[in-house]
Amino acid sequence: MKADVKRAVASTQRGKKATGAEQREILRKVEALEASNPVPEPARNKLLYGRWSLLYTGPGRDDDTTWEQRTGGVEGPVIAALRPLNANIVRGKGITQVIAKDGTVQNIAEFQVGGVSGQLNVGGTVAPSGDGRGGTRVDVRFTAFSLKLGALPELSLPLDLFSPTGWVETTYLDVDFRVGRGDKGSVFVTARQGKAEEQAALPAAAASQR
Repeated sequence: MKADVKRAVASTQRGKKATGAEQREILRKVEALEASNPVPEPARNKLLYGRWSLLYTGPGRDDDTTWEQRTGGVEGPVIAALRPLNANIVRGKGITQVIAKDGTVQNIAEFQVGGVSGQLNVGGTVAPSGDGRGGTRVDVRFTAFSLKLGALPELSLPLDLFSPTGWVETTYLDVDFRVGRGDKGSVFVTARQGKAEEQAALPAAAASQR
């Protein structure tokens, strides 16, 4: 089933090029994989720690036609918002999530603007939810934002004033594959970068550099 999901998402450019029919087919395969989740409480399992590459993001329901407006789609709300300002010259290159054992998380989006490489990093904290779903769900609070574009100095801003929050539910987890659902209605598929045993003990700073 995991191989079926990998094959289904491989040509979608992280979901960006997936048609409605492909989204529905991928969702069926994802739901079958979720039903076979081998880890009972993934939000409390050390396998959650590490660097995860985004393979796919799409709607978490067949009838959901507004998830892109709520989530910003594959590229996220910040890069998606840049597109109309730059005549469609902003191109996403890859998205990585780093979850560290100290309860910190980093969402790293690499992109290009007119041929110049850039990196957007939104960092925060994660903790098992206190709503009775702490075994599968973590609450996320974003605390910092940084933007690096070419040789320009890095721009860093704290987000404590706004304190954006949300939750992520891990619905499938094994040594190298993870499926989750977000509070805005998306479903996502990620693959681990590197080996789980090497990443389980990494603090956030070290994990983000690997």
